[in-house]
Amino acid sequence: MSHVFYVCTLSKPPLGRGYTTNTKMKKVLYLLIVCLVALSSCKKEDKNAANSLQGTSWEATSTYEDLGITFNANNKFTERYVYRGSNNQYQESYDYGTYTYNPPVVTLTYNDGYVMVGRIEGNTFTLEGTTLFKK
Repeated sequence: MSHVFYVCTLSKPPLGRGYTTNTKMKKVLYLLIVCLVALSSCKKEDKNAANSLQGTSWEATSTYEDLGITFNANNKFTERYVYRGSNNQYQESYDYGTYTYNPPVVTLTYNDGYVMVGRIEGNTFTLEGTTLFKK
């Protein structure tokens, strides 16, 4: 009953149990507020951004051949192949298709239905025996 009197008169209870409980509750409340602020300020990672190849280009160059693959929007890719042979031969061709990327595996499906599977590790893209490097 004495606690009711103190609450009604808005005066502090004498030092003891009531004072300690209020102090503990304030500490818990402050700790809760700090935790909420800390958790709400954390940035969520966008898993799709980390797993996206969109906008990246990869290339392999040799004496007679160049191969380049660019990953575009909407899971589409463009492949550019250049052949430079003797006697000033020059042939350039393009191919297109769609891709899926489940790190580290990349699956390319060409418009004609042909499928190739590769693997990306760092700045290296290995595609059926050919190693391409990130531009």
